Amino acid sequence: MNKRRAVAVALVSVFGFAGAASGGCECACVNGRVQPICSSTIEVKPYCAPTICPAPPPASTPATLPTIPPPGTSSCKLDQYWNPITNHYEWRQVCR
Repeated sequence: MNKRRAVAVALVSVFGFAGAASGGCECACVNGRVQPICSSTIEVKPYCAPTICPAPPPASTPATLPTIPPPGTSSCKLDQYWNPITNHYEWRQVCR
């Protein structure tokens, strides 16, 4: 009986921590500096440790259609985000 309970507690712990680690916030290089980015306005922004981000290439913002900010945000703009998989900056729209 104790062995089954230990296995159940271990499984709950592993899946519980995995869910917490995959929350809606992450630290990312944005326009050459590290910033917390959250997928929801109700998320608590994490502390981002100082990181050296690659300098973004000089570029003008691509043309986009005006957008209405989602509820809980006041404005949207395009920023350059560092993609560690491709090792390049990519344009992404962020609403704050």
